[in-house]
Order: sequence, then structure tokens, then C-alpha cells
Amino acid sequence: MHTQILYLLIILSLYSCTKEADIDPPDTQKKPVITCFISPDEPQISVRIGLSIPRFGVDSTQQKKYLIKDARVEIKSIKRSILLSYDASNGIYTASDDTLEFLRPGFIYTLSVQTSNYGILTATTQIPTQTMMCDSVSTKSINARDSYLSINAYIRGPEREYNRMAMVFNAQVFDLNNLNSPLDTLLIGNTFINYLEEEGLLKQKSFRVSNDIYIFKNDTLNQNLFLKCELALMQSDTAFYAYHKSLQLGLDNNGNPFADPVMIYSNINGALGCFGSYRLRYFTFRKYLK
Repeated sequence: MHTQILYLLIILSLYSCTKEADIDPPDTQKKPVITCFISPDEPQISVRIGLSIPRFGVDSTQQKKYLIKDARVEIKSIKRSILLSYDASNGIYTASDDTLEFLRPGFIYTLSVQTSNYGILTATTQIPTQTMMCDSVSTKSINARDSYLSINAYIRGPEREYNRMAMVFNAQVFDLNNLNSPLDTLLIGNTFINYLEEEGLLKQKSFRVSNDIYIFKNDTLNQNLFLKCELALMQSDTAFYAYHKSLQLGLDNNGNPFADPVMIYSNINGALGCFGSYRLRYFTFRKYLK
């Protein structure tokens, strides 16, 4: 019995080696890629429209030939619509400066891109009605010599809303005798707030973002110092959050050949890319360090 099974395995292995594999080649056909993010808190609307490009073999000087320059681009609400014109110097479609009157919180907007080769491509977004609040920024020395500092930002989300947020932050230390040049930049960068449940619902409406950092050497303690913290908080719709989060995951896996591939979020009908919206608020806090 064992001999028969062994013969059967040998025959199957030989058969599998001689049989041609039925493998379909990857789909390398170019597809339109559209990105547009609108906000009533920003002065301009811009849309980038191009074609998907190969991952390898295309440098920055060749990317302009993948742009679509002759599309009819329109953004519509229930009340009115605006046409965007192509800006050849920047490779994007832009609207005029009166867009702040056009974009309103809570309104639904439709992006329509009409192309000669790919038909009409559409997507919709609803601008969030409320914005994030940063109630305060506090600091606390970690040890007795004040060489380390803990910075805490207390952030509050809108009530009865899903909170999908991004934060851009900057913290610098200044000498009171020289306010034009910071002594040190403690924090700089951007992040997604990670106090989130599935679908971006906050676990709690009020929370803190903190970081413990080395602030200055002991020989500078006799100086008059103050801390300047700047925060930009984004409250976004689902599409904005999902698209940028997937991009972030893809960048985190970049260079790891064993990482699972990340599917980049898209909400454009008939194309790739994202049409999303957000609200934006800036906060600045100053605190003396004694």
C-alpha cells in the first residue's frame, strides 16, 4: 500500500512539472488617478489628475507625461457648481479664490471629471460640520533637574460624530531675549490620532496626546525660556481618513519584502484616487519654563 502511494506521488510530481502553468500576466493598463481634498477652512481647491505609472523605471522628470491636461473638471453642490482650469506650471486643476463662499460645512459635493479616453469619473464627499478642539497644552518636569519635559495636549472631539483625525504639531523652546531664533525644536511632524475604534469612532471624547522628550542641557537652566506649541487639527470625512491611513500603512511596510501588500483606498467611480473633505483649526500655546 505504501509503495502504491509513493508511485502515485512520483507520477503526480512529474505531471505537474511538465504541465504548463496557467498564469495570467498582471494588468498593466494605465488607469486615471484623481486626488482632491476640499475644506471651507482652506483658500483654494486643487485637483490632480494623472495616469497610473509603473512602480519602477519612472523618475520625477518623467512623471509630467502621465498627467491628464485636457479634462473638464467640475465640483457641484445642491446650489451651484464651479469649473476648474488647468495650471500648467504646477500640473493641477485649480479654482478661483471665491471658493470659501462655495464650500460649506455639512454640504455634499460631487466631483465630476470628463475625459476624452476614460469617460466621466465621479465621486462625492460631505464636509464635516464641526472641528476638533484643543483645550490646553501642559508641561511637567520628569526629574528634579528639569532636563526632561512631558508635553500633553488635551484634545476634545465633536459630540455625536465619528472622529477621524490627523494632527500636525510643532514645539519649540525660545529664549526670552531672542524670540526670532528657537533654541531647540522638540517636536515636529504629523500623525493620525490613534485613540480610535473601528470605523474611526473615538473611544472617548476627551483625551490627551503626550510625549516625553529631552528638552535642554543643565547649563541652560539659568536662562529665561518659554515653550511655544503649535497644533493643526484635522477633522475629516471617511474617505480622507481611509485614503491617508492606507498610504501611511504602505509607507510603513516599504522596504519589507515579507510585508503583506496594502490596498490603497479609492472612492472614485471609474478611476483610482480619492475625493475627500476635512475641517481644519490651528492652535498656538505659549508656556514659560522656570
